[in-house]
Amino acid sequence: LDDWEKRLRVPAKTRGIVFDDDKLTAILGTAQFYVGSTLGQPSPTAKIYMQNAALAVEKAESDFQKFVSETLEPFGGEASKAPLGLFSAAQN
Repeated sequence: LDDWEKRLRVPAKTRGIVFDDDKLTAILGTAQFYVGSTLGQPSPTAKIYMQNAALAVEKAESDFQKFVSETLEPFGGEASKAPLGLFSAAQN
């Protein structure tokens, strides 16, 4: 999950100046900036950034679904088999 956070954004306590142009939040922010920079119709440049943002969201969603089905769900299944839990069964 930490790798997923790093893909989506720069983690909150990261120190220093970090390249973030490849993060989903930065891609969406750039598109938002270009769309919001005028009261009129989006410029051709803004439309390109909107398309880039849409593609980035679609790719992230697809990759996340793959992560959930191939990694997270099998891990959850294995974890549920372990004899551990937050609450033990009440004994009468």
